[in-house]
Amino acid sequence: MDLYFSLQNYPVSNPLPYDDTGWTMSLMRNVTVKKVADKSLFDQPMTMVTKDVIVPGVIQGTGDVLVVENTTDNVLATFRFKNVDTKMEAAEEDFDLDGHHLRAGAFVIRQWE
Repeated sequence: MDLYFSLQNYPVSNPLPYDDTGWTMSLMRNVTVKKVADKSLFDQPMTMVTKDVIVPGVIQGTGDVLVVENTTDNVLATFRFKNVDTKMEAAEEDFDLDGHHLRAGAFVIRQWE
């Protein structure tokens, strides 16, 4: 489990760690991983997920500029290619907007309707 959920550290003497660095779940999926030591969790009733779990997106605020947050999720590439005719820019640096900290790579769509 540590391979997937912990940050991977490699000694300087091993500059080529192969692909294990791609399995760091917190970085790969932009999530916070917290260790749960209470094993009684596994005794709780559970239901198998039988179809894709879809989390709806939201649009907050108003205006003629849409910013799509860089969540490091691969669906951002899907979004970009599905909207090939939409002119958009990618932020080159982190920035703050209306109390939200946004990372470099966020899509900025001007004159959005």
